[in-house]
Parts: sequence; C-alpha cells; structure tokens
Amino acid sequence: MKENVNCDDSTAQTSIPKSINSTLKDGHCDKIIALNPNLKLSDLAEHCTFGQTYISLALKERYGGFYNYVNKLRLNYFEEYKRLHPTAILDDIAERSGFSSRQSYYNVKKRLGL
Repeated sequence: MKENVNCDDSTAQTSIPKSINSTLKDGHCDKIIALNPNLKLSDLAEHCTFGQTYISLALKERYGGFYNYVNKLRLNYFEEYKRLHPTAILDDIAERSGFSSRQSYYNVKKRLGL
C-alpha cells in the first residue's frame, strides 16, 4: 500500500496557473505519479484536463521541468517512507520510490541540490 505524499511546493517562486495547480494539489499527484520509474509526460496528461504542452510549460515554469517535478515527488516519498519505516533497507525504499537504485536516488538528490 502506498502512502500519500504531499506534492505541494509552496516555496516555488513562480505562479502556475490555478487550474493546473489545483489539479496537482488535490491529491491527484500520488495517483498520477504512481512512483512509476517509466513515467512520461503523456501519462500525466492522461490524468489531467490539459494538453502535454500546457502541462510541460507549467511544470517548467514552477519546477524547472517535468523530470524535476517527478524526481522531487520521488525524493519526498523516499524521505516520508524512510521516516515511517526506519528499519527499511535504503535500496528497497529507493526502488519503491521510483528510482532504479539507491545511487540513482543520491544522484537526483545531489542534482536538485537537496
């Protein structure tokens, strides 16, 4: 069973259109992302009422792009899962979070400066 992870990033500097912002905040992100390591922008667009181009531009404006958005959610999920399951193995948490490996988790975390 997957835990809900908050996707709201209230520290974002730019404004994302309210309609897509509310879609991302209304708890849809955990269903959309589903921590799928092969997630594509088209998968996200299928769950929204907006086209890929619009979603891509909105995510680029607020998060620096689709993959940064997805990876930030995965990092948040990793940390939340680790907090809730302190005895879990890091490799398992990374895989559960949508990373291909623990090293991939560390690389993303470093690249995003977190």
